[in-house]
Amino acid sequence: MSDSNAPRLERFISRTALKHLIGDIADSTLYEWQAKNLFPKPVPLGAQRVGWLESEIIAWQQSKIAERNAN
Repeated sequence: MSDSNAPRLERFISRTALKHLIGDIADSTLYEWQAKNLFPKPVPLGAQRVGWLESEIIAWQQSKIAERNAN
């Protein structure tokens, strides 16, 4: 039996995994999109490590698909 009040687990993905999901986007393009709030920002995980929430990347992908389909 699952507890409906339990927090939903999120999965962090690395930059390498991110690029596999969205294509080989240049780091400078990612930084620009993040600065303009066009792409999810990473979550700091350590001194020199960040991760992106997989759910936010999937939502971004779905919004891009919906945007394409609306045109």
